[in-house]
Order: sequence, then structure tokens, then C-alpha cells
Amino acid sequence: MTNLISNIIPPAPSQGGGVVEGVPDLQAVTSTGAVTVDQVTFNSGITTTAITPVAGQVSLNGNFVATGDISGISLNTHTIPAGSGTIALTTDLFSGNYNDLTNKPTIFSGNYDDLTNKPTIPSYNEVYMNFGTSTSFNPGIPAVSAGNVMQHEDGTTGDIQLSSTVSSGYTKVLITLDAIIWNHTDSTTEAQVALERQINTGSWTVLRQLIFPNANGFYGSQFFQYIDTHGASTGDTVKYRIRNSMNTGYGSESLRLVTGICGDTFGIKEVE
Repeated sequence: MTNLISNIIPPAPSQGGGVVEGVPDLQAVTSTGAVTVDQVTFNSGITTTAITPVAGQVSLNGNFVATGDISGISLNTHTIPAGSGTIALTTDLFSGNYNDLTNKPTIFSGNYDDLTNKPTIPSYNEVYMNFGTSTSFNPGIPAVSAGNVMQHEDGTTGDIQLSSTVSSGYTKVLITLDAIIWNHTDSTTEAQVALERQINTGSWTVLRQLIFPNANGFYGSQFFQYIDTHGASTGDTVKYRIRNSMNTGYGSESLRLVTGICGDTFGIKEVE
């Protein structure tokens, strides 16, 4: 066994093994057996079949070649895995370039559709119509008889009516109406229209009677908003319309839209 103490460096050991103690500076060490070190600096190189660190650290400034198992040895703060043969020492075993890594994790592609366990995003229907196209006061729209559905300004586009398919999770509809409706038969009497709903091909149900002031006593629009819990099922078709209901509680007078000075809109929107 060779014992190097106080930096006295005898010829390099060549026997089957030995214990190196202290903090010697070895230019080269060759051993055919095991070398046990405490703390030692190798400025040139070392060739061995096995190295077993006792305590402290091993600093290799030259090249290190091992023909046996070097597991558990820490080089440049990195532990060499069991069974490694040769390793070239650098400042850091990782180059710093992400692309040099192996077994990298899969990173999000940036495409939302590639994600898993995505949350369910609510999807609802929202429909509006503009039944007046005039940009200034227009009282000359054809009158609508009692019991009939109010018409678009031009009298030919169709009824003031909207429909929507019931979406999953939605059981209510928010209904809005911004309009001016006059009693065409008697300008001293208010105008009444019915807000009605139909589910699929069923009968129409009156939800509200909406009152507009008489033309002689009020000038301006009325805005109505109503939430209807319709009771329909997902996939059903729900329709809403505005009908002249002067045949209920009045003298069946005709009504007329006045457009161009308000929103002239009818809308429905699903809400939870």
C-alpha cells in the first residue's frame, strides 16, 4: 500500500490498490486495483478500474478514464450514472441549448384543439331584427288590424317575429322591444300589443300585454324587456312575436308602427 502524506509524492503506485490520504498533488496515478481517495487534485490524468470516494471531493483537471464502475462520483457537481465509461469534463454538462436535451416533454403546440380536458364553453343563441329602416320620422306605415301580427316597416318583409333553437343548459330567453306604436283608429287611446310565444308547432301563448301611450299625449319610444322561462327542451324551436291585441279589452282598433326615431328593434337572447 502506498501512503502519500504532506505532498510528498513518491513514484506512482502500480500495485493492486492503495489508500491516498491528505491533499497531495498527483501528476499521474495508475492503478490496476481500487484507489481510495480523501481529497485529491489530478492535474494530468488517472486510469483505474474503480474509484471509491471517502470524503471531501475529487477534482480532475485533466482527463479521466475509468474501465470499471464509477457510480456515486460527483464531477463538476454532477453525479456520473452507474456503468459509465468515459466522460469529457466541461464547465457544465448541459450546453444550455434546450434543443440539445433528450427525452424532452411534449410542449403545448399553441393550438387550442390539441389540448385535453378542455372546459365546456357555453354556447347560446341570440337573434335580433330591425323592423324599421327609416332614418327619420316616418308615420306613414300601413296600419295592422286587430288580431294580426305587427309587420315590418315596408309591409312586405314579414311579421315582427323571431325564432331560436333551445341550447343545452338554457331554459330562459331575454326578450327586448324598442318601438313606437300608435293607435291608428283613435289617436286619443293608447295602443296595446301582445308579446306571444310558441314552442315548436304548438299554440301561441300570451306572455304580456304591452301598452304604448296615445299619440296625442306622448311622443317617443317605449322599451320593453322581459325574461321568459319557456319550459321547452333542448333542440326545441321557440318563437316570439308582437301582435295587435286591441281586440282584447279595447274596440279592435288598428295599430301602426312609427319608425326612424327610435331603435326599431326586436331581440331574443338565451340566458341561464
